[in-house]
Amino acid sequence: MKTSILVTTISGIVVIAGLIATNSNPDKNRQAEPIILDSAVRSEHIGTIPNTVSPTLSKDKALSDTHTGKERLRRRQELAHTVKKQPASEIKKAFLGNDPVDDLEQAFYQDELQDIEKAIDIAAQCVECIPRLKEILEQESADNQLRFYAAQALIKSGDGEAAMLVLKEIMNANSLELPELEDGLKQAFVQLDSVEAVNTLITVLLDEQALDSDAPIPDDIEYMVSKVIINMSDRQDVAYNLAQEYHNASTPEEKERLLTIGHPEMNALLVVDAYKENNVEQANKLYNRLVKLDDPAVIDGMMLIAKNQDMFPLEDIAGYTYDWVSEHKNDTTLSMLVNYISDFDSTSEERVIAAYGIAATREDDKTITALMKAWEHLEAPIVKDHLNALATMPELFSGKSKGVN
Repeated sequence: MKTSILVTTISGIVVIAGLIATNSNPDKNRQAEPIILDSAVRSEHIGTIPNTVSPTLSKDKALSDTHTGKERLRRRQELAHTVKKQPASEIKKAFLGNDPVDDLEQAFYQDELQDIEKAIDIAAQCVECIPRLKEILEQESADNQLRFYAAQALIKSGDGEAAMLVLKEIMNANSLELPELEDGLKQAFVQLDSVEAVNTLITVLLDEQALDSDAPIPDDIEYMVSKVIINMSDRQDVAYNLAQEYHNASTPEEKERLLTIGHPEMNALLVVDAYKENNVEQANKLYNRLVKLDDPAVIDGMMLIAKNQDMFPLEDIAGYTYDWVSEHKNDTTLSMLVNYISDFDSTSEERVIAAYGIAATREDDKTITALMKAWEHLEAPIVKDHLNALATMPELFSGKSKGVN
């Protein structure tokens, strides 16, 4: 009797919420289906969060074509060397100015912020400017602010060697106990957003001697380098690059250092690669490591894995996602999940994973609204089946069902 009352209450809430949403959106009334979730759908497998990934696998299909991804990365890296990097003479012709570094210094002394920003942008595109910028960066007698501007131009160039120069100066400032200089250079360094520079940063993380420093890299600087890699906008190419470096690593220690970076999409690719190699134990270890990361991009990693249904049972991935979101629910994760469930380009599997993640947020009204959006994409029976199953989960509407025993 109590169970019947609970199911009836839940179904009633969803029906009422559906009617409200339908009436408030007349443009969609023409094709709207009744928002009635079948409470009779069994969901025993849904309520259990799996501790391991199912060993079911197949070599016939892949989650993503790693070879294609690496080839794309290689072409992008080649492109990076030919685009945007121009001789100083060409830069000067294009902008009708003087030497870009001279312009930067002049704008600095005149305290013209707009001119400073323009000079930084121009110098960042000039290969021949790097030695001059390096001189300013390393000049101890130079004003710290000017050194910061030189660092910004070097970082904005996206050049790996330029990034290394700034990192070396951060290390020098740290060893000389110059916190103001160190902090200013760090603020410039964290703006680095270049796939071309990733290999340079990886070299630093794998071999501290690459910086030619007598002192080991402090933990906070090593952490900063890892965060820069994680935060780069071209996440897919960075992930492929990191995964390739992992496979090429010669020692377990090097592999562990790469995993410590904590790039979710890299972890997801490595999970897939392990299954392709029939190494289920390694795949499970990497999978468990992925879901321990505190990064919203774990959701992207789950979606990446979910694309390969002949390797990974959808229910397992849904369970992991539900479990992870339960511990990391916030506006960012909810927004990402809503985008996945609403995006017309999302696959059925991605929508199912998103639905479980949204359910795990347990945001009551927000959860109901978000899940009802999924009903706009019911062309795939699998999505409807899982939404029906979610409707039988009491905790989904915990706030609404308080007092129901």
